[in-house]
Amino acid sequence: MTTKLSFRQTKLIEKYITFLQQLGVECQNQVLFSEKKLKFLPIGIVKFSFKDENIEAECKELPGKVTPTYCVTLSGPVKIITSFLEHIQKDENETDLYQYESGRWMGYGKVPDRTLDTIYFDSKKRVIADFKIHMSSNVNQMYKRTRVRRRRIYVFHGLAKTGRTSFIYALARQNEWHVAVIKDYHNMGFMDLQSCLNKLDDKTIVVFENLNTIPHNLTHRMILDAITSVSTDLIVVFKCTGADTSLEKMADMSVHFTYATKTQVVEMFLQFFPDLKTDVVDFFDMVKDKKFVTGDLERYFLNCIYSEKSPIENILAFDIRCQKLIRNQMYL
Repeated sequence: MTTKLSFRQTKLIEKYITFLQQLGVECQNQVLFSEKKLKFLPIGIVKFSFKDENIEAECKELPGKVTPTYCVTLSGPVKIITSFLEHIQKDENETDLYQYESGRWMGYGKVPDRTLDTIYFDSKKRVIADFKIHMSSNVNQMYKRTRVRRRRIYVFHGLAKTGRTSFIYALARQNEWHVAVIKDYHNMGFMDLQSCLNKLDDKTIVVFENLNTIPHNLTHRMILDAITSVSTDLIVVFKCTGADTSLEKMADMSVHFTYATKTQVVEMFLQFFPDLKTDVVDFFDMVKDKKFVTGDLERYFLNCIYSEKSPIENILAFDIRCQKLIRNQMYL
């Protein structure tokens, strides 16, 4: 039996082979290395065993394609391959984290386990509602009917440590989407970006970081063209520090992340100290004139728990921390 695999399945195959090697099980490799590699499996044949039967995984590049396209097939007994596919697809609902490095996607394990109720910013409900609409069956039917490329683009701009990355992870975990991060644009042109986006599976949130390092030959307009040219169902997030007019024009929604507000302070206080509800008003009165972000408030609350002091008793330490962070321009 020969079975063509999805891109996600090739990743699971590599994970399974790595697992066998860690157990000391020998996997016989017959690999023809080339400069162009699939993001997980090399070009050629990898032989391994499953339930005492031999299986071959073959990866080859399809000819005549402008964008490098790869095909992975499994060969072996029908029952064994069927059983193997069922085995590796047990992890299909896990949310994986990838990062694009040196011309290929690298797996970085699972997306950190964070829930949306532990993320604090004022536009959270607005973004979640927009995401749910995008995922709704009515919108899905509209995209199928009109043949319009399905995607949604957000710009998250503002200060560091305000929960942008944590929110992306939490949104991905709750909806069982993967997260793919692009930080390095060295030697990247339009075709390179288009190729790397084409290698992603559906239901992936693509995060563009370090946008100030994009080379001159890769404009924002070209990035948008690459995003709209791929057939994969993607959510795109441009993560940047300052507001960028050209990015906001490309986006379906722009969200500003800034210093902690009263709503955020109160919500975080009650999350960390549910037994100190009567102190929340007094605590906010003590910090309302200070500039700080939710990431530093979270760190302060954790320090209070470890030092066994209440947030009000330990307020001097928070004052010193805020002054130091502002002086050293840590939020820029």
